[in-house]
Amino acid sequence: EHARLDPRVARHGPTVTGRIFLHMVPLLPEPMEADDVMQRFKEAVNAHVGQHGSQMLRLCVDEIEVKVRRHLQGAPMCSTAAVDTLRLSSSSLRGGYMKMRLLHERADPITGGPEDWRKPGSHEQALASYHKSLSVGS
Repeated sequence: EHARLDPRVARHGPTVTGRIFLHMVPLLPEPMEADDVMQRFKEAVNAHVGQHGSQMLRLCVDEIEVKVRRHLQGAPMCSTAAVDTLRLSSSSLRGGYMKMRLLHERADPITGGPEDWRKPGSHEQALASYHKSLSVGS
């Protein structure tokens, strides 16, 4: 709602869409399988949409992304190589309403920024709608 009050956003009219992005910096408290993380994400998003669906439609929220870091099961807890970053998204941008997707994120070893994303169990790079951010000009 605050973004819509910004004149740089308001001048685009009601066609402006919104995204919710949450980056969880601390590691998840316990090692979890990617499927378990995805299940919790689905439950949380479905509960949120159920409770705030009309507000999300009014604000044109078309994507929710959550980035979490987790320990890999069976790996030593003190090893940084044992940390996996998951990017979970619920999006209407690729057709359908709030379709969910899970990607493993590989970070650049120098900058720490995302280098590429892969589907679970795949070595193929996935194309991501959020690869380049859009900025609002002045």
